[in-house]
Amino acid sequence: MSGSNRAVVVSLAVVLLLVLGLALLLPNLGAARKLSRDASLASDVRQTSLEWHAGLNAVQLASDRRATNAVTSGGFESTAPPARGKMPDVASPSRMIARHAQLSVRVESVGDFVADLSAMAESVGGYVTEASHSPGHGRRGTGSITVSVPSDRLENVLGDVRDTVDAVEHEKIEAEDVTDTVVDLDARLTNLRAAETRLRDLLGEMQAKDDSADAIIQVFRELTRLREEIERLEASRRSLAERVRYATLRVRVLGPEAPATAVADPEMGPDDMWGYATSTLNASLRWLLNAAIFAGVVVVPLAAVVFVPLAVLVWVGRKLVARPTESGAG
Repeated sequence: MSGSNRAVVVSLAVVLLLVLGLALLLPNLGAARKLSRDASLASDVRQTSLEWHAGLNAVQLASDRRATNAVTSGGFESTAPPARGKMPDVASPSRMIARHAQLSVRVESVGDFVADLSAMAESVGGYVTEASHSPGHGRRGTGSITVSVPSDRLENVLGDVRDTVDAVEHEKIEAEDVTDTVVDLDARLTNLRAAETRLRDLLGEMQAKDDSADAIIQVFRELTRLREEIERLEASRRSLAERVRYATLRVRVLGPEAPATAVADPEMGPDDMWGYATSTLNASLRWLLNAAIFAGVVVVPLAAVVFVPLAVLVWVGRKLVARPTESGAG
């Protein structure tokens, strides 16, 4: 082979080796770039999660500091019930106050009062959350009713209730300041929504770049967890807002008291004495009738169950004792 031919062969071999080397190197370079991008995305996910947790910890620390300051400075308000007819003082319109009231009242008709209070609550834009009524004996009975009314109408409703009932036996009115709790919830929601937005943008970038399924699933799981936490806090926020907007009034309802037993007065006239004697006789006859009914329904059956078998056992025992005696005599 001539020198020129050998040079051509060597050149072709070198070119072939270069082509094979590039063919082997390019896939590895692509895989290396993909691994680097996945690592960067995972780092972004971790950084977002760390920022979210740091924000939550900051909010919780601020809440703890406020609570500590309130305790050390005597910031907790007394929950003792206010004077009759007065609502607890509310600091300022910017404060969020949840109001609660509890009453125990005595009325002439329990059923009528429950219906009247239900209508009263609906007339001011409120609603009934729970009501029960036990008629009892005669007009005497018990009941309970819980209504929610707009907070700014609670005092008016309480005044109408006092005017309607025969007597108010117990009254307790409280005002709970939930402003700090609402502020904490809002701060946590702000942090969570910011983290959610960052992860959504990150997920869009990953899908556009056709990243690996594992990395996309990792971001999607973090998004799902954030969304569940946001929905839970939003529900708590709505519940607090509802408690502030509507005050709760719980009323325990009692029927009229049983009349006191009449006592004979030496200065009674003939007509009064006749009425007293008649009522005493009626009460005595009623007691005897109730005692007879009780004896017939309870005492007689129990006596039959207990004493009849006992009498049978005694009779059988006497027979068994008498037989040996008779046989010995015979």
